[in-house]
This record gives sequence, C-alpha cells and structure tokens, in this order.
Amino acid sequence: MRNIQKGIDLIKKWEGFRAKAYRDPVGIWTIGYGTIRYPNGERVRAGEVVNVAQAEAYLTDHVRESVLPYMEDLITVPVTDNQYGALVSFIYNLGAGNFRKSTLLKKINNEDWFGAADEFDKWVYAGGRKLKGLVRRRAEEKALFKTPSDNVVNEKDPISHLKFSCWDKFMNWLNKFLPWSK
Repeated sequence: MRNIQKGIDLIKKWEGFRAKAYRDPVGIWTIGYGTIRYPNGERVRAGEVVNVAQAEAYLTDHVRESVLPYMEDLITVPVTDNQYGALVSFIYNLGAGNFRKSTLLKKINNEDWFGAADEFDKWVYAGGRKLKGLVRRRAEEKALFKTPSDNVVNEKDPISHLKFSCWDKFMNWLNKFLPWSK
C-alpha cells in the first residue's frame, strides 16, 4: 500500500489552513488547505468559512478524486513512496492538466530521475510572477522526490487508509446544509 502522508503533509504545510475564503496570488477564491472547488463541484466564493475537519475532508476528497487517479493513469513506471508523495503535493497545487503536459512527467516515464527532479525548479510562477513561496515549496517537493525509499509499489489503491466510511460520507454531505458549517 502506498503511503502518501508525506505528500499530504507538504500540501498542508504549503497551502496552510485558512478558515475564511481568500483570493490566492492569481485571484482565485480559495479556502481551507487550498480548496478552490468543493466536492459537489461548486467553486469557493467570498465570505465562506470552513473548520479544520471540513478542510481536511475537502483536501482528502480532492486528492482521492482529482490527483491520484491521474497519477495512476499518467505515471507508467514504478516510483518510490517519496517520489509519489512529492508528486501528490505538486499535482494538488498545479492540477493534473499541467502535469499531463509537463516535461516532468516525460522524464519520470523515461526514468530520468535526476532530470525529473530538476523540473520541479521550473514550476515557481503564478500569474506570470515568480513567487518565493513556490520556490520554497518546489525545493521541498524536489528534496522529497530525491530522498531514497525502500518502498516501491505499483498498487492501484494508494489511499485505502484515507477512504471514508459511509457515516463519514453522510456527515460530510450533511455539513453542507447545516448553518454552522458555512
């Protein structure tokens, strides 16, 4: 089983938690740990508020639905848990579409590990500006990507330990309609 906790930890560290909706550096309404769209597909709007539990649920849902399936489809070679974790954080931040077109993916699939690691340094711009926070985030993702790991897994269910029970899913759904959850 894949351990993606290091990737989740990077996301939480670099996105940070914000209970109240805010505009990110390129003007997109964002909330929680970098959520721009709720699990129901609605975009985050001004004035919305979440708690930590909701933010973690949104993060987990986004990783499960919009990051991991693309990684499993696009990465055609075995990678270590550390490489996988670094890529979870990277794709969460940039989106699967950018990853799909990236030289980083091409180098990974060609098993050019040093070249792939160097590609992280190129993804430090948002809205045409080089951001110090992205420079630091990419450096940390790159360091994790380059860190040796004994665990190389081709498992297709990398987050079974994060899957919600039926009760959790129901509570997440219910919280969308409760007045204190907004």
